[in-house]
Amino acid sequence: MKTQIELLKVPEHFTAIVLADGKPLQGLLIMLSLEMTRKNRFNIILGPSNREGKVEVSRKDLEREVARTQKMFPMDYDDLSSFKEEIHVSAMSLDHVESSLVAYELYHDCGEYPSGYREKLANACTTLKGLQAKRLDVKVTRMPRRGNMRIITRSVMAQSNGNRLTKRSG
Repeated sequence: MKTQIELLKVPEHFTAIVLADGKPLQGLLIMLSLEMTRKNRFNIILGPSNREGKVEVSRKDLEREVARTQKMFPMDYDDLSSFKEEIHVSAMSLDHVESSLVAYELYHDCGEYPSGYREKLANACTTLKGLQAKRLDVKVTRMPRRGNMRIITRSVMAQSNGNRLTKRSG
């Protein structure tokens, strides 16, 4: 049974707006990473964005995806009691979407995926392939503001144009 403290850690609702070179874009997906103190972080795909580039995220969305992931991989994930009150949000690039499609093809027979999941990925893939190389950003508004909750956004390139994006040091 969930305690009231666990529920307070997870935001009730927030809105993410997907921007391509600063302009709202329809049809894209976002990736949320719920940071945990134990075991693995939860990576959750939501969307697609509407005409204003918005993706509405609710606590119920997050709880449903957490439960689904725990059901598929019970040894790899803790429950929301170890949520660090930190969520990382980014738009999904073409590489991310294509990787998710490959994972779906591998695991859809043995796991539970939301209705229309593959179609959402395929549509986002088509949208991203139609873009020139653009920077994708996410702007987040959160309601209500309380506690130590942090939402961190990260920019990505829509397409890597065949070149793998790598992390550089120094």
